[in-house]
Amino acid sequence: MKFYQNIGHFASLIALTGIISLTCFGVTASARGASRAAMAKTTETTQVTTQAVTETTTEATTYAVTETTTEAYTNADGTPMSPEEITVYNTVKNTPKTPGAQVTAPIPSDTFEETDNIRKSKRSFSFPTGDIYNIIRYEYKDSATQPVNESIEIPGSSIEIRYLDENDEWTCTTNTEKANAAVRTMFIDTDKCSLIVSVPSVYKDSYLNNTLEIVPELESGIKLEKSDAGYTISYGFPLAEDIVGEIWYLYSERRLADWNNINHFNVLKQDFNKTHRFSFDGYYYPTPYNYEPTGENVLYRQPSDYVGALFVRMGDIPAAFDLGYVMTYTCMKNQNTQGYWATGPKSEWLFTDFKIGANFYDTRFNTDFASSLLDAYQRYGNTDFLASAVRYAEYFKKHAANHSYATKNGGLLVEDYGSFEGNHNRTHVSLNHHIAEANFLYRLYDITREESYLELADKMLVGVSDTQDQWVLADNNLNYALYYTGTYNVMKDYPYLTYNDLFTTKELLYGYFNRTDPTIEYLMACKLEWMKENNVTGYYTQ
Repeated sequence: MKFYQNIGHFASLIALTGIISLTCFGVTASARGASRAAMAKTTETTQVTTQAVTETTTEATTYAVTETTTEAYTNADGTPMSPEEITVYNTVKNTPKTPGAQVTAPIPSDTFEETDNIRKSKRSFSFPTGDIYNIIRYEYKDSATQPVNESIEIPGSSIEIRYLDENDEWTCTTNTEKANAAVRTMFIDTDKCSLIVSVPSVYKDSYLNNTLEIVPELESGIKLEKSDAGYTISYGFPLAEDIVGEIWYLYSERRLADWNNINHFNVLKQDFNKTHRFSFDGYYYPTPYNYEPTGENVLYRQPSDYVGALFVRMGDIPAAFDLGYVMTYTCMKNQNTQGYWATGPKSEWLFTDFKIGANFYDTRFNTDFASSLLDAYQRYGNTDFLASAVRYAEYFKKHAANHSYATKNGGLLVEDYGSFEGNHNRTHVSLNHHIAEANFLYRLYDITREESYLELADKMLVGVSDTQDQWVLADNNLNYALYYTGTYNVMKDYPYLTYNDLFTTKELLYGYFNRTDPTIEYLMACKLEWMKENNVTGYYTQ
């Protein structure tokens, strides 16, 4: 993908109406209507149980079906399954079960509240541990006369507050006034509970092409105060036209992180408030300069969710376990009817060179997210994650059949980009995209034993072998891509990303099939020589 280096250290990835009152020790609910005056300052305290009695809950798995003797397949709502849905269902159904796997599969519950002042949407994930994640969105109505001011009550007689300062260094304090001056995501521990609270975010209410625009001058941090029962966390949003306010928090009666473990600090050192945001429908990254729309404070919904993927892999940390599930599940739901996750903004480069417009298909971003779905399936046991990955694999099979270059020995080189409309020019084939796609298919085959995934992955490696000499440059660096059509953007290979992809291929081939591939070994050797010569670090060694 053209803009990996612009969006962070990618390669090292690693209708119910009412006011809900919730307490740390149980659940209470009130469905009383809220007047405009009452909404001037409502109080919301944290709830810790695994059942939210007032909230509407989404039906469980998407792939709950009925099979009749005539092999008619229906969805949970009774509608007939499409052929693609039947394929996904049967693949998941026939996947060997992992012995002893525990299933952690909380389905989010949604509530909606409307007054003369605001529309308030809330989504909750309740974990079997009692941990609860909430995200709340506030939208002012035209008739609004009062700003939003709400609060969360937590128990405890002592407190520690941690956050990342302007230099991305951890600050720890017991001084609530010091913390109140920082507009940061807060990691709060009392002697009774743990809480992670996001910045109360202010966005413009335009979401053109899956983008968010931050309004930083209207944002302020949370406010912590000692109360009789513990601590009060207050937050608010200014009354302004055409804005949306959002806040999320994760609550637990256990410790969400071990602050004596440096690894916990490192894993949780992710950007949730400076240039990246996690929102109601996904994780947002800075928009590249040649995307449309773009701007200093414009973020786009990035399909790959690399932070969520990192958290899934580091799930022995309670905070990472919970947030990894929430982020992966949230981003999974953005899968379109074709089976991929679109990049919303229009890319000037892709449109100029290939006539690919907004909501395009980026094979690398999508394949990376599909791979993280496999990690999530293996971590949490929720078959929805596997079903979503299979849906994507079925789409990718069609993309590979219709948008690839055949090689002399029956191999394929798969194009990097596509579009929902399909009326676009053919694109190049970059080695990192192509190898990552094959790696995903090998992993999916190992889980499902579906032969078509293995067959396609092998064809893709044959494609690389058939073009082996075209991938190595005179200085032993690798050629970023093979350009079969014109483009003004001829790129250099990443310092170590492609090597790590090849390293993964080598590991998968040996681990799954006890086999090696001479072309993979050759390309790795060339790239390694170049990396050593140029003092590159960060590449895999084991």
